[in-house]
Amino acid sequence: SQYLQRQGIAFKAFDSVQACLDGLDHAKFDAVVYDAPILRYTVHQNYPGRIQVLPVTFDKQDYAIALPPESPLREALNQAILQTITKPSWDETLRQFLGE
Repeated sequence: SQYLQRQGIAFKAFDSVQACLDGLDHAKFDAVVYDAPILRYTVHQNYPGRIQVLPVTFDKQDYAIALPPESPLREALNQAILQTITKPSWDETLRQFLGE
């Protein structure tokens, strides 16, 4: 919402992504701006073929997993994540949950 405000773009905030997408699905407004992975997942699961998520981002957001300082799990977790996301099956997993 801060990005939209800075750009002078009028918007209405909703309590949930589901409420936004329901309104979009019923042509109550023209677009929804939200976290891309959550939008892709929700649209893929609940609105296939009815709503399209465009490949446009306004502000990049990174995700993180928090661990206590000096956690002995840090290196093992990093290695497991890298091993998972570099496998060819990772792309299929993303398609399964997020669509194309």
